[in-house]
Amino acid sequence: MASPFPGRIIYVPGKGAKPDALLHRALLWRALQAGLTAAQPACAAALDGDSFALAPWNNLYYARSAQPTPDFEAIEQLLAGSWDAARDQADAESWRVWWQRTSRGVIDRFPSLLKVISDPALRAVIAETDRYFSQDDSIGHDIREVLKAPLRRALAEGRPVLVIGHSLGSVIAYDALWELTHEEHITGKLDFLTMGSPLGLRFIQQRLRGADREGAARFPHLIHEWHNIAAIGDLISLDPELADNFSEMIELGLAEAIIDYFEGIYTHYRDAVDGLNPHRSYGYMIHPVTAARVAEWWGRKR
Repeated sequence: MASPFPGRIIYVPGKGAKPDALLHRALLWRALQAGLTAAQPACAAALDGDSFALAPWNNLYYARSAQPTPDFEAIEQLLAGSWDAARDQADAESWRVWWQRTSRGVIDRFPSLLKVISDPALRAVIAETDRYFSQDDSIGHDIREVLKAPLRRALAEGRPVLVIGHSLGSVIAYDALWELTHEEHITGKLDFLTMGSPLGLRFIQQRLRGADREGAARFPHLIHEWHNIAAIGDLISLDPELADNFSEMIELGLAEAIIDYFEGIYTHYRDAVDGLNPHRSYGYMIHPVTAARVAEWWGRKR
């Protein structure tokens, strides 16, 4: 009988209140398993629930759990594959989405324009992100510790590790890896998968841990390969190409590869209230490109 796969997938959620951690983990794992079963069945059969862990920072930040009921029907539709691909593509490429992406991109370059552009959702994102980066509040440190604790254990045990960071979770993961490198001097390598990440934004890059350093001191050293997935119509991953933003990591030999996937990437999470939401984590987790990246990692590490 084959030994259980020793690797760990650690998922770092994006912003917003989430369901109870056990339920949230189960929903995410169902979506990932469904994607793997459809696209990479050997990997799906080899991985089990023990391989997948959640870094549940959200309750610490928001001091409450979200009610998951509105998600259930949308998730079941994803799992059943009952989406209208043509409708989703049209919605993701609509004029409204184009305008929101364009205006947010301009604001990222010229932040003072936020005062004259009415975008309540964007203002909420900035406010929540500002608090994470605040030096006057220990919340950022406490949030990163939620991820760093299992990472320390896994790296010390020599386990293969894949960190999946969605949205703001990708920022938290990056900062945690920087601190493990430069403050705790932990060594080793893991793989990094980001989805719907805002790491390409100037607003974010100027606030990252290490942003005030030069050369190798600027970046985490623990990443072996970094794969980044950005869906068309995702209003958080405004710059879907991270390889050019972090190319110095490759030049310095700190990472072996940074690869972006954004052309032709459509996700299909749709609920009855908001319609299509290309940014939602469940749509990314079930996507065949995510399955391919997880299976590739598993194949190298088994």
